[in-house]
Amino acid sequence: MLLLLIGLLTILSLIAYALFDRDVLAPPAVVSLGLLFSSVCAFYNETQWGLNFSSTGVWTIVAGVSAFIIGGVFAVLLANRYRLHRIGFSHIVSNIFPINIKTFKTVIVILFQLFTIVLLYTELRNLTGGSTWYETIIIWRLQEGTVRPDLFTMRLSGLLSICLQFNFAIGLIYAYVVGNNFAAKIRQMRLDWMPLLLSSLLSLMQAYRSGVIRLFIALIVVTYILKKRSVGWKSTEETKKMIKKMGLSLITMVMLFGLLRGAVGRYDDDSVLEHITFYAGTPVASFDVYLQEPWIPSEIWGKETFYALNQNIAVRTKGGERYIFYKEFRQSPNGTWLGNVYTALRAPYHDFGFMGMIVVMFIMGLFFTYFYCKVRVKQGKELIDFRLLLYSYVSYTFFLYFYNCYHDFIALGLIKLVVELYFVKWFLFNLRFKLKF
Repeated sequence: MLLLLIGLLTILSLIAYALFDRDVLAPPAVVSLGLLFSSVCAFYNETQWGLNFSSTGVWTIVAGVSAFIIGGVFAVLLANRYRLHRIGFSHIVSNIFPINIKTFKTVIVILFQLFTIVLLYTELRNLTGGSTWYETIIIWRLQEGTVRPDLFTMRLSGLLSICLQFNFAIGLIYAYVVGNNFAAKIRQMRLDWMPLLLSSLLSLMQAYRSGVIRLFIALIVVTYILKKRSVGWKSTEETKKMIKKMGLSLITMVMLFGLLRGAVGRYDDDSVLEHITFYAGTPVASFDVYLQEPWIPSEIWGKETFYALNQNIAVRTKGGERYIFYKEFRQSPNGTWLGNVYTALRAPYHDFGFMGMIVVMFIMGLFFTYFYCKVRVKQGKELIDFRLLLYSYVSYTFFLYFYNCYHDFIALGLIKLVVELYFVKWFLFNLRFKLKF
């Protein structure tokens, strides 16, 4: 059955690629290719995990991807509502201008990040009582991920939390700057890399690789879109070279994902290939196991699909406690632990059933593709196109649909991030200092 799933997802990927302007980063193409990659990784481990993939799993995944693609078709028609006789993206070409941030401002940003690193290091050591950094990060990762309510008292201070939020906003801004200058083919300011790298380091120090992945995806998206804006959206030799470089960058990132596991307290005896195929392949396998043995229905509307939004409005369980977002761990038929991530399809399926999953995937395909149609065209005269900056952030959601449902951007936290991005942008580009000696 996995081979059938791979074949059908290959067809859907080719349809999405052909249908959406032969654009590899159009959201429907990304989602199709991501789930195809996950299925191939599951097939690689099929014998070892003792998988018995069901036809229900195949057709549910295919239906979810198809709904996303159909939503994307409607989005393109909506974005080109004056030309409903065809499905087509805008091919407007615009110039890219280099972005140069004043060195002393970047130095101030770096000093702020170093302060945050010291503060985070100190607090984590004090909270966990670890005698070494490895011990500290192990304790922090295990207690942050646990479902035991008594361990949720281990929290970072309000000051540090604010600093970490601003550091992520800084990382996004500098990912845009680096991506812009890559696309413009100008000599990079080496100092501009430092805020991006330090933001990634802060993510690793919290035992998360997700922050690094989100910043990397933002960098890829910005570079790609700005480059295509400048040379045109039709395939050329230059764009083919860019796509090859982008592919190599993605491969490098995947390899780093495996190599950095020790930095976040995840040591095992598996090779890098086994580690990567496990993480990429288990979501598809776990989702199929879930479909065969569904979990207890949720009593809270959108409990898994809109977790962050529900937490914003303080949804509570019948016992009066604020509910903990947690998915059960699954095993394969031969007893192999598969983990507790189930692709992005599990959450809407669990909350709303099969038809609800179709509706959610259709809406998400509509939203992301419509957003993409709009960011392909330059807006305004500012060096940083804020609409593209925001799109580069939310893109991680559908890039990681093959892994899990990350709809946490649908929450008040997005408003906070927008305010932080505007503040950082204002500091770097609009604030004027008059230095007198």
